[in-house]
Amino acid sequence: MKKYISIIFVFLLVFIGIFWYSEYKKVEDFKNEVVEYLNKKGFTPEEYSPPKYVKYEVMKGLKVDTIEIIFYEERNYTYSYMRTADGIEFDHAINEDTGERDYDKEEPIK
Repeated sequence: MKKYISIIFVFLLVFIGIFWYSEYKKVEDFKNEVVEYLNKKGFTPEEYSPPKYVKYEVMKGLKVDTIEIIFYEERNYTYSYMRTADGIEFDHAINEDTGERDYDKEEPIK
């Protein structure tokens, strides 16, 4: 009986490990896509902060994955990027002073 319990426990640990790694890989791939998008726009990694993964709950049961980046020239805004069917897109900026989302603000231009 102990043998079966230990086998089930090992399979459970393997399953949890695989699930954790797949989530970690998904987040890292998303961050890399945003960095690639910014590099294509002409920005260098020295001009912005490391990407930060954030998951917002916009409605009950609906969560949206975004990557937030702070450009060093405009420190008072955090820029959010989302994954869409067309690739990576700028979504909105968050004013650091007020905490409000600004959907009319354009992304920085290089």
